[in-house]
Amino acid sequence: FRDYGFVENYPQKWIFEDQQVEFTLDYSYGRLEDDTWTPLPDEPLQITSLSEGITEEDMDFFLDESKRLENLRLDELSADVPQLEWQVAMDYYEAVRAALETLLDTVQLVQCENG
Repeated sequence: FRDYGFVENYPQKWIFEDQQVEFTLDYSYGRLEDDTWTPLPDEPLQITSLSEGITEEDMDFFLDESKRLENLRLDELSADVPQLEWQVAMDYYEAVRAALETLLDTVQLVQCENG
């Protein structure tokens, strides 16, 4: 989004430079009867690659950022913002919220599995 002004389709690569965390977010996939794979858009998103060394401080940042985004009041279009610009901003807002939610869920699941 930052470089091109639009939200990429999946898979999406997310880079948080200050936290030195990178991950790829993608659909879950299922195998069809003919042995081809197809995206399952109704299934939860999944992280297909994740940088190593995510710290507790990083997780606190991502949790705080997720809560901050959740609390933003974005329910109505401002008269000062063109409709197309508002839609692009909302697309990015939804994408980053989904990415952070999936990251938090994935890391918590891995931590639980590793005890």
